[in-house]
Amino acid sequence: MNTPQRAPVRILLVDDLAANLVALKEMLASPEYTLVTAASGREALRCLLEGDFAVILLDVSMPEMNGFEVAEAVKARDRTRGTPIIFLTALRTDVNSIYRAYSAGGVDYLEKPLDAEIVRAKVAVFVELYRHKRDLTLKNEQIARQAELLRESERREQAYRLAELQRESAIRYRNLAESIPQIVWTARPDGGVEYMNARWSEATGMALADAHEEGWLEAVDTPQREAFLIAWRQCLRDRRPFESECRLRRAAGEPRWYLCRALPEVDRDGTIINWLGTFTDIDEAKRASEERALLLERANRAVEIRDEFLSIASHELKTPLTALRLQLQLLQRRLQMGGADDPRTMIEEKLGLVSGAVRRMTDLIDNLLDVTRVAAGVLELDRKETLLNEAVESVIANLTAGHTPEVRLRSVAPVAGYWDRLRIEQVLTNLVSNALKYGDGKPVEVSIAEEPGWAVVSIRDHGIGIRKDKLGTIFDRFERLVGGRQYPGLGLGLYISREIVQAHGGRIEVESAPDYGSSFTVRLPLARPGVADEPAAGPAEPLSS
Repeated sequence: MNTPQRAPVRILLVDDLAANLVALKEMLASPEYTLVTAASGREALRCLLEGDFAVILLDVSMPEMNGFEVAEAVKARDRTRGTPIIFLTALRTDVNSIYRAYSAGGVDYLEKPLDAEIVRAKVAVFVELYRHKRDLTLKNEQIARQAELLRESERREQAYRLAELQRESAIRYRNLAESIPQIVWTARPDGGVEYMNARWSEATGMALADAHEEGWLEAVDTPQREAFLIAWRQCLRDRRPFESECRLRRAAGEPRWYLCRALPEVDRDGTIINWLGTFTDIDEAKRASEERALLLERANRAVEIRDEFLSIASHELKTPLTALRLQLQLLQRRLQMGGADDPRTMIEEKLGLVSGAVRRMTDLIDNLLDVTRVAAGVLELDRKETLLNEAVESVIANLTAGHTPEVRLRSVAPVAGYWDRLRIEQVLTNLVSNALKYGDGKPVEVSIAEEPGWAVVSIRDHGIGIRKDKLGTIFDRFERLVGGRQYPGLGLGLYISREIVQAHGGRIEVESAPDYGSSFTVRLPLARPGVADEPAAGPAEPLSS
C-alpha cells in the first residue's frame, strides 16, 4: 500500500558562514524538507516575512545582529511567535548563554561541531509537530468552512421556508380579501395603493390597474374628494388610523356612501411597513339615518305645529264664545231693567251678533271636520252643473257686504262645469278672505277666465306677500302665512282648499313675493267626470316669483 506523498516542509537555516550552511543542508537533505538559507539576521527576518517555517536553526554568533536579537525579533511578531528556534553555537556554553537562549524564545541549544543524527532527530520532532499543527489547523478551517456552509444552507433553507410561508400567507390573504363583500386594499408607507380586491371594480367600474397609487381617488365623488384627500394625507403624516365617510361613483347609478378605514402595519421597531384598508358600503344605513333625522325633524315640527294649533284653536274658539256670552248677558240685563227702547229691535240686534258668533264657531268646527274627512279619505263631492261666475259673485257679496277694501271682479262670458258648488265656494271664500286679511287694506282683484279644458279663477292682493321659504309649505296642515295673533286663523284654509280642488281634478298655484302681494290661481277641469279627455288631476305646485 503506497503512502500518499506529503508536501515538503520549509526549514530556515541561519548562519553567517557559508560552510556551516552547506553542512546543515547536507545533514537535513530530504525530499520532505525545503531548506531555506540566510547569511545574516536581517536576511532571516526577510525570509520570515515571505512565508512560514516549521523550525529555525539559528547561529548565535553573527555580526550586526546576533542570534539572540534575531530570536527576540521573531518572537515579537504575532505571525512568527510560535515558530520553534534551535540555537547553534561554536562557543563554549555557559549557564548565562543557555539562560539567555531560552529567554529569547529558543526551544533547544546545540553546540558545534554538530552531531548529524541529533540534529536530524530534533528537527524531525519539530517538523512533525508543525505538520500535526498544520493538519489540525487545516482540519479546523475545513470544519469551520463546513460549519459555515451548513449555517449558510440552514439560512437559505430558513429563508426559503419563510418566503414560502409568506407566499402562502399572501395567497391566503388575497383569497380571503377576494371572498369578503367589502372593498379591501393595501398601500405602501407613503400611501401609494398597491392592491385592490375585485369588489373595487364591481362597485366603481374602475379597472384595478387604474386604481393603483392615487388613481383610486378619481372614484371619490367630487364634492368630498379634496377634504377626503387632505384627511388621508394627514393620517399618513401622523401615523395614525384613518376613518372617513365618502361617496364613491358607481359603475351604474347614483354614487353610494362608503366608510373608509385604514390601519398602519408596523414592525418590531414601530416602523410602518404597510397600510391595510377597507371600504364598507353604508349607503342604506346612511340613508336610513338621514330619513330618521328627517322624520325626527318632521315629528318635532309636527309637535310645534300641534302646540301652536292648540293655542290658536283655543283662542279662536274662545273669542266667539266670549262674544256670545257677553251678548246674552247684555240681553238678559236689558230685559231685566226694561226701558223706553223697543225691545224687539234690541233683541233682533243682539240675536244678529249672537248669530255671527255662532256662525264663526260653526266655520271653525266645519274646518276641523273637513281635515278629518280629508285624512280619512272620505271627502265627498256633490257634483252638479255649476256656473262659476255665480259662485264667485256670491262669495264676494258675502265677504264684502258693508266692508272695505273693495273686491274688483273681472269676468268673461259665463263659465260652467260639473263641480260641488258649496265646496268651490268654500275654496273661494278661503282665498278671498285671505286676500282681504293680508292685503294691507288695498283692493283685491278677482278674475274669471277660460282656457282650453280649464276654468281659471285668480285672486290677487297687494299686501304683505309670502316669503320664498314659505311657498313650499303654505298648503300644509296648520301652516299659517303669518304667525301671532295679529292675523287669526287655524292654518287649515289653504290645506282644505287644495284638497278640495285636487278632488275635483284641478290644481291650485301661488305666486308671491314679500311686500308685493300674492296671486292664487285655481284651475278646475271643464270636462264632466267620466268623459274622455278629462284633464288629469295633479298635485298643487306652488310657483315662486
